[in-house]
Amino acid sequence: MQNLVIYRKYRPQKFSELVGQEHVVRTLQGALKADRVPHAYIFTGPRGTGKTSVARIFAKALNCQKKGVEPCNECQSCIEITESRSLDLIEIDAASNRGIDDIRELREGIKFAPMHGKYKVYIVDEFHMLTKEAFNALLKTLEEPPKHAIFVLATTEIAKVPDTILSRALRFDFRLLGREEIVGELERILKKEGMSVQAEALGEIARSAAGSLRDAETLLEQLFLIGKKNVSYEEAKDILGFADLHLTLELAEKILQGKSADALAYFIEAYEKGEDVELMLGMLCEWVRKLLLWKLDEKLGPLIARDLSPDHKEVLKRHAGLASLQALAKMQSLLMDKDVELKRTSFPQLVFELAIVEMGELLKQNETRNIKSV
Repeated sequence: MQNLVIYRKYRPQKFSELVGQEHVVRTLQGALKADRVPHAYIFTGPRGTGKTSVARIFAKALNCQKKGVEPCNECQSCIEITESRSLDLIEIDAASNRGIDDIRELREGIKFAPMHGKYKVYIVDEFHMLTKEAFNALLKTLEEPPKHAIFVLATTEIAKVPDTILSRALRFDFRLLGREEIVGELERILKKEGMSVQAEALGEIARSAAGSLRDAETLLEQLFLIGKKNVSYEEAKDILGFADLHLTLELAEKILQGKSADALAYFIEAYEKGEDVELMLGMLCEWVRKLLLWKLDEKLGPLIARDLSPDHKEVLKRHAGLASLQALAKMQSLLMDKDVELKRTSFPQLVFELAIVEMGELLKQNETRNIKSV
């Protein structure tokens, strides 16, 4: 286990070890308890949210010799699946096995009964990448499956899946994970590894992962390479290269308060210290987006602020009160234009400086119009 990467080493082996996706787990365990297991499932959602992990745990629970809603991880079937050597669990990567011949091979193999368990479970990852002919062949199998066959079809792009397939399987939508869920899991891993990473850095990792636990674990893996037991925020920032959210918030506050000269000075100082202009612009664009959505309807708060700490959520509320909805919409449009311009220029510093000046003028004009209307 020592040579495994973090996301594989700490892959959940029981439903109770999963982070998030409670709605999926509850339904699957209900089916196991009632012994009413449909033959086909579709797991859809963003990458790194647990689709394959849930599929493997479900496969273990289906064939567990102790017959419960949780796999025992002690019987022969559970151990073989955990060690990826079970003949009753077939995992197929449709990104590289997407043709009709691959599905025909699957159909031939499905005729044979399971070796140890009650079911033969097929997990087809990224199955939206199958060819049209392969989809048609899979459809035939889903229409007339053997009683011992269970299919779990996983995808990140459900829109590419034909309706004929969708209509023959139960669909489960996996959600992005929140900041607290990701940070909690990273802390659990660090404790087992005998390491500590400054809490602020873990928050930045969670934000950078954008709801994907696997991405967060991959970022954490890079910090292990330092060879230190205690990693500071600055060390994590230097290695992972994430943009400083504190810098973004300070810059946004100066712009929203109409202090363009102070904002310029602040940006220039950060730029001269080596901050990445493209990352800074992207962070500022994302922050203004959050402000815009919050201003539009505070009910969107739980969705747009899931990656923020409680302190940062308070800053979000305060910043949203510094500009009108119309001004924030124009700022968002301006920043998106500057992002495109930034990718074409040899003077990224100038593009960002112009963005600050133009946003300042935009806010002034909007304020003047509001005064006149009053």
